Amino acid sequence: AFAEMFIAEAKLCSRMQHPNIVSVLDFDRDHEGRLYLVMELVDGRDLDGLIVSGRLPVSTVIYTISEVLRGLGYAHDLPAGADGVRCLVHRDVSPHNVLCAWSGAVKVSDFGIAKARAATAASASITIKGKPAYMSPEQINGAPLDGRSDLFAVGVMLWQMLTGQYLFASGTTTETLARVLFSAVPSPRTVVPEIPPDLEAVTMTLLARNPAHRYATA
Repeated sequence: AFAEMFIAEAKLCSRMQHPNIVSVLDFDRDHEGRLYLVMELVDGRDLDGLIVSGRLPVSTVIYTISEVLRGLGYAHDLPAGADGVRCLVHRDVSPHNVLCAWSGAVKVSDFGIAKARAATAASASITIKGKPAYMSPEQINGAPLDGRSDLFAVGVMLWQMLTGQYLFASGTTTETLARVLFSAVPSPRTVVPEIPPDLEAVTMTLLARNPAHRYATA
């Protein structure tokens, strides 16, 4: 069952050709029969490696998040292939899965737990996948997901990049999930007053717990 899922998602990911998504070039089995992906090499650092170095300039934050949104928007709007499957929801957007090349390119990686959805909607996964501090409330609750779930994760990253602090992370997974679901979300300007008001508004819209109150598309 795992092999079938791996091959199906590898085929799906290989359909995505976009400058803001790490390309899947091939997949196969090695001499011991183990499945593997051949992926584009991005020479640089992941976004987490940049964030831990300190707060980034606002212009860099805007550029990086905009590039992430371009990649996600492409995946969310992926047209139907021969199998009829269309639209990919990443489900694990986090700073570890955003690769920043020394050349300046920004690419979303690891669609390995992406959930393909047919024309109706994505079915919820039985097991929780993704990094808890960046998961949307609907993903935690096992509800059907669309692209707005990824946008919540982008909002968490944006808040973190603007303030230099974690928004929901705590010592245990249970407490982190509880914070995502119930903790008040402070405005980033309460932490860093010089953040531009329009950027604050974008951040808080992305972080709306009700998907209907977020932006409709990346």
